[in-house]
Amino acid sequence: MFDMDRFKSAKTCVDDFNNGFETLPAGGSEPYPQTSTARQPRVRDLEPEMILLCLPDIPRPLSKGLVALALGFLTCTGLRAEIVIGVAVPLSGQFADFGRDIQLGVNLAVARANASGGIDGESLRVVVEDDKCNEAGGRDAANRLIGANVDAVIGHVCWRASIAGSALYNASEIVQISPATRYGKFTEERPDPAGGTYRLVGRSDRQVPFLSKLIRERFRNLRLAIVHDNSPYGKGLATALQTDLASDGIRDVLFVDYEPGKNQYRSLVSKVNDAVAEVLFVGGYFGDAAVIVRDMRARGMTIPMIGADALGSSEFQTIAGPAGNGTIFSGEADPRKLNSARDLVARIAARDTVPQPYTVYAYAAVETLVQAIDAAGPGDYRALSDMLNTSAFRTVLGTVRFDKTGDAIVPAYTGYQWVDGSVRPLGD
Repeated sequence: MFDMDRFKSAKTCVDDFNNGFETLPAGGSEPYPQTSTARQPRVRDLEPEMILLCLPDIPRPLSKGLVALALGFLTCTGLRAEIVIGVAVPLSGQFADFGRDIQLGVNLAVARANASGGIDGESLRVVVEDDKCNEAGGRDAANRLIGANVDAVIGHVCWRASIAGSALYNASEIVQISPATRYGKFTEERPDPAGGTYRLVGRSDRQVPFLSKLIRERFRNLRLAIVHDNSPYGKGLATALQTDLASDGIRDVLFVDYEPGKNQYRSLVSKVNDAVAEVLFVGGYFGDAAVIVRDMRARGMTIPMIGADALGSSEFQTIAGPAGNGTIFSGEADPRKLNSARDLVARIAARDTVPQPYTVYAYAAVETLVQAIDAAGPGDYRALSDMLNTSAFRTVLGTVRFDKTGDAIVPAYTGYQWVDGSVRPLGD
């Protein structure tokens, strides 16, 4: 006869495992093995031997036949049978819009996956944390997601938060896919060279060949000034561009840094003007670049300004206003214009929301994880990493594959320009 009290007792016993207690079960002779409280086990994590230890008075010839029944009962009485996707993004500060774009993409993709049956019958659930776009916030968000027992993480945006989080995820054997971090060292120096850390967007350092070619072809005989914000992103681009151009005999007339986050750059603009520069490259983020070009135009300077992908943010246009007209920047092919993303873009537009690139990347990150977890099985870090290393995944970005460093194999960068408040392909 089925003994409900006995199975309730079994659940309490397994909960003790989950909580890391070292209590002896009735009739047992060995203590429970101490388990980590950082990531609590779930039904699918439990070994049959654990269930049997929690049912010590059931005869062993019969007990194995009751394990499946026990697992089913324990599922119904509190232990979870689901896949938890952690999302770590900035939800405060100047990059909060990027975080919300990513959150939307994840939510839409998870809803679609659950409507299709989840992963092997297990539903997906999303846990979101604000990483505040800095190193300390990245660590805090990562620790909270690890404590929430996530199966994988989609995030972060800012490189400091992303790198800080990746070390913690790796230590807890949690796979991370970033839909937005572009700093090369994020994957190049990932904690586990064999996997665990991946990105879907292009690396910022791979913009340099395009930018160098652009300047050679369009501005070769003009006096070039290069300014940067001293960040790994901005300074890295500026230094690499300077080196690449110098190899072809193109020398800049000014190479200086500026303090990011200021509300005016008149002193910097004076340096550019005093150098008699005829074209300006800005290695930095959209907010500062927008203020710089605004101050240049206010001074009557009409020289063209060039930047990298960060200048593609709609916030650049909001801050710069008409002064941003004509600004040139590098970027990947717009994911919103891909045939594979057409349905997603239409669904977002139907919500009276303007589709953003990071929403598409985040949606693709979920699609990639769903396929990889489905094939590798949940809860197996090494198997999941191996699957991501060796397989191709059908996504709204098209077919996604990762190279040996964990970078998605993406098309080369191209050029764009702000024209009358809109981004257009360069040359249109």
